[in-house]
Amino acid sequence: MLMDPKFPVYSVDIEYNRKGPGLEPKEIEMPDENGELTTNRVFPDIMVHERGHNLRNFLVVEVKKSTNAVGDEHDLAKLQALCGQLRYQNGLFLRLSTGPNSALTGVQRQWVEGPAIGEF
Repeated sequence: MLMDPKFPVYSVDIEYNRKGPGLEPKEIEMPDENGELTTNRVFPDIMVHERGHNLRNFLVVEVKKSTNAVGDEHDLAKLQALCGQLRYQNGLFLRLSTGPNSALTGVQRQWVEGPAIGEF
């Protein structure tokens, strides 16, 4: 991936769902439509992490196009859960401007802060 050289001590993965080769998938607890906590497998859009454990998870990113009518709340809650439960230091939500008149100035972003590495 093009981002690998930017993060030499981490793996950069897209739509990644494993803690490591042959290990359990990444799962988080989130409230369902009735407010009950349920365990969900997650497939974040981009992850910058060390595979195989949750000790050095650096960045998790969720991306949505501006033409998507679905609200941002679920993606932001997922980022909060990933940062809290799987110890990602940083979460980033991006809503990308699309279409013939799109521009970088139309990109919306929101950061979610997680624990520092070594902080449990």
